[in-house]
Amino acid sequence: MELVLFIIYLLVWLGLTLRRKRTEGYFSVFFVFGLSGLAYFSLIPMEMYLTGEEYYFVHYWVKLGSIERNLILFMSIISLFGFYIGLKLSRYHLFPAETDLVHDDIRPNKGYFAWIIGLLSIVIITCGMILILFYRELLLSQYDYTSAYRITYESPLYSFIKMHFLIGLALMAGVLMRKRYSWVGMTFCLVIVALIVLAGMLTADKEPILLAMLTCASFLKFERIRFKKFIVMTLLGSMCVLVAVTSFNIYRTHIPIGDIISKFPWSTISFTRLDPGGPMVSISSVLSDDYLQLSYGSTYLNSLGVLIPRLLWPGRPVDLSEEFARDNIGDWSIGRGLGYSPLAEAYVNFHIPGAFIHFFIFGLLIGGLLRVLRKQVLIKYGFLHIPFIYIVAYYIVIISFRASIISPIKMVMMFMIPYCILFMMIIFFSKVARESNRNNVMLSANT
Repeated sequence: MELVLFIIYLLVWLGLTLRRKRTEGYFSVFFVFGLSGLAYFSLIPMEMYLTGEEYYFVHYWVKLGSIERNLILFMSIISLFGFYIGLKLSRYHLFPAETDLVHDDIRPNKGYFAWIIGLLSIVIITCGMILILFYRELLLSQYDYTSAYRITYESPLYSFIKMHFLIGLALMAGVLMRKRYSWVGMTFCLVIVALIVLAGMLTADKEPILLAMLTCASFLKFERIRFKKFIVMTLLGSMCVLVAVTSFNIYRTHIPIGDIISKFPWSTISFTRLDPGGPMVSISSVLSDDYLQLSYGSTYLNSLGVLIPRLLWPGRPVDLSEEFARDNIGDWSIGRGLGYSPLAEAYVNFHIPGAFIHFFIFGLLIGGLLRVLRKQVLIKYGFLHIPFIYIVAYYIVIISFRASIISPIKMVMMFMIPYCILFMMIIFFSKVARESNRNNVMLSANT
């Protein structure tokens, strides 16, 4: 039954991706959601089904028997429909009908390019200087996963500045590649990507690696790629991601870079040892809990306190990820965690129908947000629109598979809204400048 459900997941995912082609192209927010769901929900149950195993080890033995595997795969299919319908009702379009933003020759954009490059340069330089002057020791002390997470947890301002430095670099590369496509520009953009990867290696953090991959994706003109070629690129890209993540995990164990190839488990790569293995523990836990009492949405309300920065409220309530880690890791300490699957949160609140309800809400929220961004902010920046969505929005969607629904909302507040405010300020001041010039011209003509 697991194989049948897995095939149904693939068919539903690819079929609904095709239906989003006109509004978003193949590399849509729904496609990214489905690909992330494949990695975080479906692959581990399928791997254990094919290997005949029912347990895997992450801090302790986790059971995924036949019943649990089928439930997870079934709920993952429901989540696709929930997210798709929520996204559709939000009326979000990446390519609006009134202007084809995939072209870079729209007149209103030309006056804003220098402003955007200047703004991103200011963000990069300011954040970089702050990191070097005030957080140099923290940068050098992130030598493994535990230390990286502990520092991020204990120094939220450092984490905030570091992420904006990396996002600024990623957006700079994406904008330049879209607007100034040449060998010189391509080389410069690839150097920026290499810097982002280097930042991830120096700080033992996988999130910069994800940003670098999304930045590379923003270089491609997906709107001009046929579906068969897109699928081939997806398969090749997925294999590269698998190799890169596994290699990075080996690197974080302090094995020399030159020895990574010899230590690489080419014949024994297991998804239980990668990122999806942590959040899957929470799904297994709630599915095997015979005394589980449904929350009926109370976890969503209880998580609202997480939106307040720890810098302003040091004693704020912990999120579901940390709460679950404290309860299930015997020798828990800051820097140790498992993640918390949104599928587990959905089940805790509304049982199996929660897979539809939870992701319907998520699709409606993320689609509504992206629609507002397109219509109110990014409509003026054709060269920025696609890179911003591909890099920042897709980053938030992917990371959301490791945490409760409040986490992507928090990331929107931290990493999207500040840029949107700055972009709107540019629009406002440029209008003021144009009006002022127009008035001066009229006064000169009258005199």
